[in-house]
Amino acid sequence: WNYPAYYYNGKRICLASGFKEHVTLELFYGAHLQDAQGRIVGVGKNTRHMKLKSLKEIDTNYLVDLLQQSIKLSQADTSN
Repeated sequence: WNYPAYYYNGKRICLASGFKEHVTLELFYGAHLQDAQGRIVGVGKNTRHMKLKSLKEIDTNYLVDLLQQSIKLSQADTSN
């Protein structure tokens, strides 16, 4: 991937990619997450992303919730 990708029990959960003006957090189950803040964007069948432009935009509780949801979905996913 050329960026750090994070897995749980062999299933991809997310990856973070750095750019000059922002960091993109790719969520491999993003299309299926309950997004309380409406920050996940994209049109992929499963993968969606969010852009973080500053440290102030990081809401730890929100991100942990998204990752926990992703882990639950990954464990129910039998496609891989």
